[in-house]
Amino acid sequence: MPSIYIIMGNQNKRKSSIIRCLTGTPRKKKIKLKTISSYIDIYVTISSLQEANIQPTDFITLVNENNYDNVLCCLWIRDKITDNNVSYPNGVSYINKFLNAGWSIEFVDVLGIEADQELIDQLGEIHCEFHPRSAENPSNQTAAEIRSNWGWA
Repeated sequence: MPSIYIIMGNQNKRKSSIIRCLTGTPRKKKIKLKTISSYIDIYVTISSLQEANIQPTDFITLVNENNYDNVLCCLWIRDKITDNNVSYPNGVSYINKFLNAGWSIEFVDVLGIEADQELIDQLGEIHCEFHPRSAENPSNQTAAEIRSNWGWA
């Protein structure tokens, strides 16, 4: 089952910029990434799944059908409803679907808000780190903090 790394935040909190800083890739694709102890192959998405209009079950199917072992994605904290009244759930709902699919949530880093007890409670035993100044700080600064938390080189 896949291991998933998640950058979570609402719009305009530099999620995509930070993903690019972490991975060096400008678009979604599978790359080789150096961690502190080894190399991993990881499927990277740049836009949040809600922004890209990807439902949790569709993303699970995509990852499973392509046999991706590691995944890095962005999620909005809030849900999204399109002009056509199509609803994409909030980030915690995506995470719960990933867990129900047997995925391992490795890290969740939350951008643009202070530590939020309600969100922490919703994530349960999943450890998360908060980066409240991600929209003001240079993206590579926040990426360096995340890289250190995650054990990535």
